[in-house]
Amino acid sequence: MAPARLPQKGGERGKTDRRAAAPLGQRLRSGARTPGSVPAGEDEARREVVRARADSRKDRQAAKARRKAFLLRHALRAAGRAKWGPGY
Repeated sequence: MAPARLPQKGGERGKTDRRAAAPLGQRLRSGARTPGSVPAGEDEARREVVRARADSRKDRQAAKARRKAFLLRHALRAAGRAKWGPGY
């Protein structure tokens, strides 16, 4: 249960440990909120694979941008297709 997820009245000051603890305790006692769960090892492994895939996609896009900038800077043009195919 994250304190940042608790509803907050307008104009109320920022969260501190003391301010966040009281409403959390009240909601837990009343059953309005349930404690969060720790993900299993398999779930965390899947998430790690998804994160790694997203990171590699970002790296690949950055490498393409660097390659294109290099080619443009040196006035090199690939013959043929405009896409990043075998011509490059």
